[in-house]
Amino acid sequence: MSFDNPRYFWLLILFVIIIPVLFVRYRKSRAGTALFAVAAPSKERSGLLRELRLRIAVSDFLFLLFAVFLVAALAGPRWGTRIVPDYRRGVDVVFAFDLSRSMDVRDCPATPESRQSSPGEETISRFRRGKEIAGELASLLGDVRLGAAIGKGQGILAVPLTYDRETISGFLSGLDSQALTGKGTNLELLINAASGAFQDSIPSRRSIILFTDGESLSGSFQAAAERARKAGISLSAVGLGSDRGGPVPLAGRRGEGQDSREEYLTGADGKPVISTRQGNLLQSEAERSGGVYVDAARNDAALVLADTIASLSAETRLSGYRREANPRWRIFVLAAMTCLGGARIMGFSRRSRLNRGFL
Repeated sequence: MSFDNPRYFWLLILFVIIIPVLFVRYRKSRAGTALFAVAAPSKERSGLLRELRLRIAVSDFLFLLFAVFLVAALAGPRWGTRIVPDYRRGVDVVFAFDLSRSMDVRDCPATPESRQSSPGEETISRFRRGKEIAGELASLLGDVRLGAAIGKGQGILAVPLTYDRETISGFLSGLDSQALTGKGTNLELLINAASGAFQDSIPSRRSIILFTDGESLSGSFQAAAERARKAGISLSAVGLGSDRGGPVPLAGRRGEGQDSREEYLTGADGKPVISTRQGNLLQSEAERSGGVYVDAARNDAALVLADTIASLSAETRLSGYRREANPRWRIFVLAAMTCLGGARIMGFSRRSRLNRGFL
């Protein structure tokens, strides 16, 4: 047996007061019955006293049982099991950030917020634009659990699902594109890490928001997206960058002396490697999984994602059946009402005119 609200058993402490009060009441009632029995014929007087005192004792005992059963019902007793439909409600969301070197390419249009912090900038990095959208999206979402995963050559669940907005805000503000060491891009491992945040024991709709330019040097992005779809996880993608692309900067590498220009990754031919956004791939996989693709250049990117998540959380669907402990509080309510009714019945008898005053 288990109880949903065992704290209600603390109400039984009141019995320390109730029982003495009932005992004193019974003592006084015994004296009162003698006065009422005087009016009865002498032959019936002895039987009448026994009946009245028995009714008083039974009435008090039934009242105590009524109180006990009522407290037990409030505690929410459960025993046995039953099979019930399992409906998914609400939505859990995991932000998945691609931290590969190409995310440092500066080919995203500067936003009003970024111009305030860095006047004169016309473009910002893909990583910075992704953080801006994620921060705005987190502030728009209501009663939604959020988590975060990061990936480069590997995938890591950085923040488990939580309702604490300060945890997510602190993570986003401190996130850096160099948070993970390693080379290459593996979106498959990133999506796998994000998928690992969801718990099968909690019924909810599940969504991954992928912040990436879509370039993956290893792993299979399509295979990871398909596994997520089969697991009931919708994948939405924020396409960062541009179709024209830009050169990939080398972290911490600048020229010396007067030539302080940033150095870029070069290919075998000595020319800078140009990284472009893989928008078509991201859009295709997002739509297959029931998610959406959003161009990061849109000023309302966060609003579009928030509306999509809101539509998911508004839906309810039968996902299967599950076993749960069977609630039995109704039995205790019925028993309490029966005891209360029995206590009241003890106040009526064929001699009601005699005992009406003290029962």
